[in-house]
Amino acid sequence: MQAYKLIALFWRLLGYNVFIFSFGWENQSEKFDETLDHLREFIDAHAAPSIDIIGVSAGGTAAVNALNIRSKSVRRVVTIATPYVHLPHLKNTKLKGSLDALGTISLAQFPTRILSIYGIHDKTVPIIESQPKEVQHQQVFAAKHILIIVCTLTVYSTYIRRFFK
Repeated sequence: MQAYKLIALFWRLLGYNVFIFSFGWENQSEKFDETLDHLREFIDAHAAPSIDIIGVSAGGTAAVNALNIRSKSVRRVVTIATPYVHLPHLKNTKLKGSLDALGTISLAQFPTRILSIYGIHDKTVPIIESQPKEVQHQQVFAAKHILIIVCTLTVYSTYIRRFFK
């Protein structure tokens, strides 16, 4: 979380109003739907009149689900190193719930509102799993899951900023 606070400071210096919502993937006692309700409440409290969301890794699945349930409030979503399909090595039940919900969404209804960013090599979320054909894509020159996220949020932030214009 500390790293995200530093990155949020970087984005604030760029002129963005930044909020951090931790989805709490490690809290397996709370079901996905309950946490998504918390995210919906967070969006309702902060979207004036609309909000753009950056979701990293599993958080990208939550961001797309938020777009689906709050399509009038959520203007655009960027996902970074995000799986769009079930990955057998991921055991998190909350992520499974998010991916199940994601599987019920027709991404084709949001072709210009979702940008998926992925690196050149990611063992955690293979590149092919980050590229649904219905959304826009951008590859960054970074490898390893966490480095892809950090580099995209800083060095390659231009891709996100252009998409949010």
